[in-house]
Amino acid sequence: MNPALCISAASARKTAVPATTYHYVGLEHGRDCFAATEAPTPIPTSLVGSKACTNTCLGNDVGGPAEKCGGWKQYDLYASVTGNVFTGPVPTSTPV
Repeated sequence: MNPALCISAASARKTAVPATTYHYVGLEHGRDCFAATEAPTPIPTSLVGSKACTNTCLGNDVGGPAEKCGGWKQYDLYASVTGNVFTGPVPTSTPV
């Protein structure tokens, strides 16, 4: 899983039956993708250093960018304000 695949899977739900518009996606452990219709609570807080999200995405292309996809009990969060375009990662991560 990588950010593009996770966002694509969440976006595809807009045309599914029943349709769901997800505004948030998160990646954890380098492989787990989560989607939500509302902002996570509590609001994530930024973690840096050894507590930052450092797991490399398992869906990275060989030779491509080494994107990060969360960490141990932490996630990288992507948000879509318009419901169409996701931005991020939002510079936050949080223990779950």
